[in-house]
Amino acid sequence: MIDLLSALNSDPPLRRVQMFLLTEAQSRLGALAGVLACADAAQGTASVAVSLGLQESGLPHGPLSRGDDRGSTPASLVFGTEPYARVALAEPAWQRAIAQDSVPGEVRTWFVALSHTYRTMLSVPFDVSSGRYGSLWLFYVSPPEQLNICLASVDSISGLASLAIENTQLRLKAEQAAILQERSRLARDLHDSVTQSLYSLTLMMEAVRRLAKSGDLLQVQRALDRLELTGHQALREMRLLVYQLRPSVLRRMGLVRALSQRLETVEKRAGVDATLVVEGVPQLSPLLDEQLYYVAQEALNNSLKHAAASRVDVRITGDTDTLCLEIIDDGRGFDPAWDEAECGFGMASMRERVEKLGGQLVIRSERNCGTKVKVLLQHLGAVPEGSEI
Repeated sequence: MIDLLSALNSDPPLRRVQMFLLTEAQSRLGALAGVLACADAAQGTASVAVSLGLQESGLPHGPLSRGDDRGSTPASLVFGTEPYARVALAEPAWQRAIAQDSVPGEVRTWFVALSHTYRTMLSVPFDVSSGRYGSLWLFYVSPPEQLNICLASVDSISGLASLAIENTQLRLKAEQAAILQERSRLARDLHDSVTQSLYSLTLMMEAVRRLAKSGDLLQVQRALDRLELTGHQALREMRLLVYQLRPSVLRRMGLVRALSQRLETVEKRAGVDATLVVEGVPQLSPLLDEQLYYVAQEALNNSLKHAAASRVDVRITGDTDTLCLEIIDDGRGFDPAWDEAECGFGMASMRERVEKLGGQLVIRSERNCGTKVKVLLQHLGAVPEGSEI
């Protein structure tokens, strides 16, 4: 039970959760084989999600029809109101139910084959908040001698299944909501940056045509220079948006390799001279990797989108107890008397992340003299591993 709860708390995929539940039910109720069948209330059908101890090649892949006789067919066991149902597979009543025209031939063949090996099937349906989710079907060569004792565990199995599936569904909904939120953000960024830049290009092209007709070649050249600059900026921002759509490499590679890939994929391809210098950095926790990467990414995004920098340097130095992260660019910079409220959410988010890690964030900038973002963390071992950022 502890192993099962530990596995579920690690947020595994839905199929793995289903297999955990089937394995736990099979173990507790002493079955030799089992199936987790999922319900489709709208269609009145059930389908096999996972199985254990059965030949995969023989499993029915299509829907199992509930049929007209709602008390006998395989799908009816998924929708039944009883906490469990015991079926004698070889009995004539069950064989007649399986022979109904509403039961697909593949399903009929499967259950007939099962009846040659197993005499008893135990069905344990369970619900989630939205209604009936499915049923656990457990198979026995002979009826369990202590079936009543086994059935004492049915309620706990049903409750555990409901809790686990509900938790997984909520996590998937949260992930989908986060994906939609990220897509909305990218759509806004696309509109605010690339779309506006491309619109500016069309207006500037019209201006170039008028200047060309007037014969003012000097003004035409200046307009073409602005066109080129705007086009390069739109390309930079598009590369950045494409990079953000890619799966994160942070958890697989760690902070240093993730930053290296970011510089290679975005900055260098956008024509920015980018370097990464690393000296004496200890193995960092996933929490520190994640938060430092987001701070560095925000600083790099600002450099690429707003500073028009031609060079950016990322430096990570430290020892077993301290760490310093610096992002330095030669861009246009901004007023030293900057106001975070005017600089947008990004700056405030950077400062909040660093402060929650117990560190210091220093930002130095001058007009036309570049910007330096510095993060200093001390007492790395004291950073709480479960900090909410």
